[in-house]
Amino acid sequence: MKKILFKKMDDKGSTLIIALVMLALLSVLGIAVTTTSSIEVQIAANDRTYTHNFYIAETALNEAISELLNGTISVVNNTEVDWLKSKRIDPAKIEDFKTWLLDADNHEKIAIDMIEGGINYKTYIGYAAVGPVAVEGGMGMGLSQPVVRTYLIFAFYDKPDEPNRGQIIIDMGYKKVGS
Repeated sequence: MKKILFKKMDDKGSTLIIALVMLALLSVLGIAVTTTSSIEVQIAANDRTYTHNFYIAETALNEAISELLNGTISVVNNTEVDWLKSKRIDPAKIEDFKTWLLDADNHEKIAIDMIEGGINYKTYIGYAAVGPVAVEGGMGMGLSQPVVRTYLIFAFYDKPDEPNRGQIIIDMGYKKVGS
């Protein structure tokens, strides 16, 4: 007669352990997907707010261009600001520039009322022009050429409280042809 050295193992219950491991893995995966989707919703909301605020600041930029064309904007002489360095904002003085721009003495508010959702955004929007930072043309080689003056135009939206909080500053170089 043969002796059995090993007793056959009973595999009852192994299905339960495998099922519990799979359930735990699926739970972790579900939590990860939920977290990722909630972060994506927050990113989308921030992007919507930024885009909204950017377009509001762009409205001020367009008004500043119109004012510059009409000659009704008070232009700051570029020699009066120390943050400007060869037609560009000196990166080392960016905070000085922001402080200068947001100071009520250095910018103009937009003329139109911009009401959305019961909020008049007019009080949070402004613009300023600096220049001319360059002048080209005029008399040269016996020929009269049109004078081209380059200005820097800055527009901003600055609303620190809810809703649509944030600060957007946009700038643009603008060349004006004429006397």
